[in-house]
Amino acid sequence: MDRTHETRSSILICLLLVGATLAVFWPVLHQNFLNYDDVQYVTENPHVVSGLTWQSVHWALGAGHASNWHPLTWISHIADVELFGLRPGWHHLTNLVFHCLNGVVLFLLLKYMTGALWRSALVSALFALHPLHVESVAWVAERKDVLSAFFFFLTLWAYARYARCSPPAVQPLGVSAKAVVRSKKPEMRVTSYSWPFYVLSLLCFSLGLMSKPMLVTVPFVLLLLDYWPLGRLALESHPSPIKNLLLEKLPFFALSAGSCFITMRVQSDAMVNPEGLPLGYRLGNAAMTCLTYLRQMVWPTHLAVFYPYPLHLPAATTVGSTAVVLLAATLAVLMVARRHPYAPVGWLWYLGMLVPVIGLVQVGSQARADRYTYLPSIGIFILGSWAIGTMLNARARASRLPLLRATLASAACVGVVSLGLAAHRQVLYWRDSGTLFAHAAAVTKDNYVAFTQLGVEDLRRGKYSEAMTNLVRALDLARSHGADNSVKYYLGAAWQMQGKPSEALPYLQEAAVGPDLMAERNCRLGMCLLDAGRVTEAEVAIRQALEAKPYSPDFQMAMAMLLQRQGQTAKAEQSFRELVETHPQVANVHTAFADFLVQTGRSAEAEVEYRAAIQLQTPNVALLRSYAATLSQQAKVKEAIQELERALELEPTHPLVNFELAELLSQEGRNREAIARYETALQADPKLVRALNNLAWVLATDSDERVRNGPRAIQLAQRACELTEWKAPLLVGTLAAAQAEAGHFAEAIAMAEKARDLARTANQPEVAKRNEELLQLYRAGKPVREEK
Repeated sequence: MDRTHETRSSILICLLLVGATLAVFWPVLHQNFLNYDDVQYVTENPHVVSGLTWQSVHWALGAGHASNWHPLTWISHIADVELFGLRPGWHHLTNLVFHCLNGVVLFLLLKYMTGALWRSALVSALFALHPLHVESVAWVAERKDVLSAFFFFLTLWAYARYARCSPPAVQPLGVSAKAVVRSKKPEMRVTSYSWPFYVLSLLCFSLGLMSKPMLVTVPFVLLLLDYWPLGRLALESHPSPIKNLLLEKLPFFALSAGSCFITMRVQSDAMVNPEGLPLGYRLGNAAMTCLTYLRQMVWPTHLAVFYPYPLHLPAATTVGSTAVVLLAATLAVLMVARRHPYAPVGWLWYLGMLVPVIGLVQVGSQARADRYTYLPSIGIFILGSWAIGTMLNARARASRLPLLRATLASAACVGVVSLGLAAHRQVLYWRDSGTLFAHAAAVTKDNYVAFTQLGVEDLRRGKYSEAMTNLVRALDLARSHGADNSVKYYLGAAWQMQGKPSEALPYLQEAAVGPDLMAERNCRLGMCLLDAGRVTEAEVAIRQALEAKPYSPDFQMAMAMLLQRQGQTAKAEQSFRELVETHPQVANVHTAFADFLVQTGRSAEAEVEYRAAIQLQTPNVALLRSYAATLSQQAKVKEAIQELERALELEPTHPLVNFELAELLSQEGRNREAIARYETALQADPKLVRALNNLAWVLATDSDERVRNGPRAIQLAQRACELTEWKAPLLVGTLAAAQAEAGHFAEAIAMAEKARDLARTANQPEVAKRNEELLQLYRAGKPVREEK
């Protein structure tokens, strides 16, 4: 192939790689942020959302946030916010652009080192389109994967340029003669031309480590490349090439050692106690994981965002057999190293790059992760592509059958296309947290993280009943894994968000969460204590949260609420107004201020704030209820009904939404519709006393004979009175009206008298007066009729 034709082919391959990658991953541009890691990496990280400032860059350089030191990754997220705000499509686009670049640079790198055009293209296509790599691209929080890979490839390219000053004495097997001739020099030496590439390689390696510390094994990868395809170990003119190659890598090893030291320090809180996970168990899981990744590279099914650590490993014979298979594969590639040097390089690339993430030092609770294969899988792709190419050339020469070449080439194309289609399908699962974790729960076993995150997503959407179901299931599963603290926190949050602080408190107090949730837990605990009237304890918890995250708008809101509860209303209002001014894009700030305005009797102002909150986020049930209540207070009943109907679309059986909607429908004279809502509310909560009373009243007093139902009204009213121990005069009066509707006037008179006397005792003169008036009707043998 002449040079011009080769250049044109390379350009065409690059364009095809980019086009295919965009076609497969394009849906990510329409995806939202996830409630898993994206929150602490971007959406609720005050340093990131503040945009590109000297303060945010200074924080990024020193931060060990999220149990990682990767300042360049933080700066990339900060730059995205500066350029695009919190519009998720643009953040996803950045990931996709880096992935496209990585595919192209990998192709150009392999072609430069080996001169093998189509084998390099196949490796790059497998890398760009494999379903295992969807996680690294479709997850904004995994920016560190695509960013570190970009600098990894640049490190290898710069090193390869530098290494061309030290050509092999013979042409390495599997490397095109052109690749050798282009770079051949008379002897091993470092020239003024080569040093800049060496320094550039070190610089790119440093940037890669600052993007993700997984690159600590790069010095070993460089040694593998020295063997093949660079062929530097084939030099016979130098007395000790291995010693010199090792000395040459010392700066790289020093950078790796520094990165390891920093990483061990920042990940100390996330590391699993070795006593709880013995070394033998970790080694067994590591061996099984290596084989699982290989299986998923060939047959990528049942991929999930989280794989729980197995409670029990397979039988010892199975684990032992797996270890034997891996050892046998290693011995096999070493045995064929002289004839096929790509084999040990590809295999050892795979195993070596997995070492930091294989779980020998366990960080987190996952058994494995798709994202961990982003760079290691390249070794297997190299081994497979070069093996196919070698076999194809050998058989084609032996048989002289062009058909064989065409058949294998077609099979490779079909394989790549099939992987691309599978990757596209996998991308669609990442469109939102609900879809992603529902899929994870379906394809894995005992996935407590999946059920936890489904519950968190339900909470975000205001679907509290579904959230409780998922979180209770998650708690049962998490207990067996010894990982129930975060689930307890979310269960406490779920109870708190439903306005039940007494149920929330035990969960929040028991939740010994990690540093990533401790401040949030303290804040929620403080709010629950505040609702319980334990103001002093609440202040301690809220101040602890603020000390940890002083710029958090949620914690500042909690302090404003504390000030209000302490009677410092003016200071509280000033705090709320400052929050709205400094965080105009945070929906919760507007919601909290609106709640404050409602409590201080300013419904019209509250309506404006609630509306702003609804425009900034997908509204949840609680927000829509509050907004509807504000509208109702201003006699905007029709608008309030519309908002409650929106809330029912989110949670059709929510008892309070159905009850509040029924009340408004009844005000509008739409009692038939109101009855249906009351019944739905009582199906969801049979002890909802207000619904029992109101439905009984409608069934007893409606002017439409087709609506009234005396016996049913008596049943409901009696149940309401029993639940309140016959101490509520209003409810006893409703029972009297129900008995009158059923024609039981003697009982109605007795109940009305009881209601009147209870009201007088309870100092409720209006209720007493109303029951005295109704007594006249009952004594005259007339039931109550409410005119519409």
